[in-house]
Amino acid sequence: MHLCSCEIALGGDIRNTVVRGETDPVTYPEVALLRLVHGESSVTNVEVVGEVNRDPGEEKKRLATIYPVPAVETLFPGTKPPMETEDRNFKKPAAKKKAAPNKPVSEDKDTPFGDTTE
Repeated sequence: MHLCSCEIALGGDIRNTVVRGETDPVTYPEVALLRLVHGESSVTNVEVVGEVNRDPGEEKKRLATIYPVPAVETLFPGTKPPMETEDRNFKKPAAKKKAAPNKPVSEDKDTPFGDTTE
């Protein structure tokens, strides 16, 4: 399940926003619930920042402790709710190649200023 950072306009009011970042992310299903509670366009700048291994049923129980239960039930009905757990548009960054080790500098060369390295 993806963990996301985002900006939330509480009640759809862009003058009253909350930013959830890498240190306190929301789950991807939580983004959908926040949009239901605060308005479709109230959740912006959604970016995947991590992952957590959590069953949809467990996630529903967690969300029901934070958000109004009727909203949670509307969006995620049943004990095994249908739930998008990952952002389909997210592409994992390519693995970075390790840089080749630096070659040792010859000590008998001049410095850029014409001085020797003695």
